[in-house]
Amino acid sequence: MKRIAIIGGGLAGCSLIHWLLKDNSVLDITLFDSQDPYTASFGPTLLCHPFPGRSLAPHPYLGDAVECTRELLKDWTQIAPQTIRETHMWRPLKGSNAQRLSKSHLDWWTEEGKHAHENTWLENRPTITTCTESDIETHPCFKTDYPTLRTGPAFAIDAGDLFPLVHQHFRNNNVSTHYTSIQSIEKCHDQWCVHSDNGETTCFDQVVLAFGRQTKRWFPHLDITLQGGSLLKARPSSPETIEALSLDGLHVGQHADKDWVFGSTRWSEQPPTPETETTELLQRLTKTLPHSPTMNADISTLWSGIRTIYGSDRLTLCGELPQHRNIFVLTALGSKGFLWGPWTARLLQKRLTQQTVGAEFETVDLMRANAEDGWYSPYIQNSIG
Repeated sequence: MKRIAIIGGGLAGCSLIHWLLKDNSVLDITLFDSQDPYTASFGPTLLCHPFPGRSLAPHPYLGDAVECTRELLKDWTQIAPQTIRETHMWRPLKGSNAQRLSKSHLDWWTEEGKHAHENTWLENRPTITTCTESDIETHPCFKTDYPTLRTGPAFAIDAGDLFPLVHQHFRNNNVSTHYTSIQSIEKCHDQWCVHSDNGETTCFDQVVLAFGRQTKRWFPHLDITLQGGSLLKARPSSPETIEALSLDGLHVGQHADKDWVFGSTRWSEQPPTPETETTELLQRLTKTLPHSPTMNADISTLWSGIRTIYGSDRLTLCGELPQHRNIFVLTALGSKGFLWGPWTARLLQKRLTQQTVGAEFETVDLMRANAEDGWYSPYIQNSIG
């Protein structure tokens, strides 16, 4: 039986293990997770929707990616039903965003649109509507001075509650789980020896590096960036069910317990103090949504995480390392993790199990980022002794 190590227990690693198990792959799977407190996948409530940028123009594989995410979240809802909710994303049309969002809507998603014939998202198409007075009456806290598009499918995912349950599900399905960091990987004959911080060495036929922000440390020449951000989970004075909203760089969602969760990507070195960040986020919420309820700052909690982003196209990086056979990478899920991560993980699952992968793999192929030996790692040795 082939032995495979997945290093990283966030969205990337968990998505890959999910597809391997669902495909009934005959593998001995081991998950290594460092329990990094800055793992971006473990935020209190994360939002996923098809158009996180400033345009509604669809990527050629966007429809496939959304369906893959829907399938994975449907499966995970069976594991943790309270942690995943389908919703809609509100996009107020303000400033430069207004023209780009409106124009891309007309060009791609209306019958007379000039790019409608190029749209490859033909099945289970998204919903894109203009918010009405009735919508505003239902969600008065989202009232702004701008016309607003309401798009779906979107999901609010209580990741901090979800992933421990996903890990438990894996253990129940014979995935060996070790909560430790990895020091290095060495080639020994025809296997890879994984050395962990707890002093143990285990050998595998294949290794997948799915460890998010550690990618930059392992591959110091790689042209990727680390972006940090904070989410504030706060109790509104008047609890009510809301959908999701993105305006002026502020993203607003709702936890299963009705607390609001809001924040944005804002720092690149060290996070500000919790007191400073809490105050600033509360002020930003009030400024962005003047009709939002007052938040009880005394019982709010602040969470900070770091995302790995490949800036050239902000899509994932995936594939086999060019100089190390049977070591694979699945990283740079960045700000679009739940949108593109499950689809990319499924492509990699097919590669690992020697199934046919089409031209779509070029979209995420890690060789896009191989300038100046980007995939050299001081922690991977091709041979020992």
